[in-house]
Amino acid sequence: MRVQKSFGRSDPSSLHVVGALSVLVCIGACDSNGTLAPLRQSVPVVVSYRGSILGGSAVAILSNQTSNRLTVSVVVKDKAGRDRMVSVDLDPNGRSELGWLEGFAFAGGETITISHPNYSPKTARMDF
Repeated sequence: MRVQKSFGRSDPSSLHVVGALSVLVCIGACDSNGTLAPLRQSVPVVVSYRGSILGGSAVAILSNQTSNRLTVSVVVKDKAGRDRMVSVDLDPNGRSELGWLEGFAFAGGETITISHPNYSPKTARMDF
């Protein structure tokens, strides 16, 4: 039996596996140019809610979990799929509320996505 080693030639099936793994890694960890980027922690903001004092809707409470001031983008998607975006300034370890007075009447089932350039986005669902 003769064993032959091949240098400089690749098995095409192994290239497909390596290529597929590269695509999977880049889906979660590549920047906009397709280059490998370090994974970032999710935006350090906790979303909770309470009932509105003025009516039958709810108020979203955004709580900054850091000792730094954060300006976050908040996208609210209603049950019909309509998006509305607002920018929210959060003091260090502070909180802000979005509700009827700010033009948001949460009725349940909406999603809130919070993003910041230094963190990966976080999405919460208003289930109550």
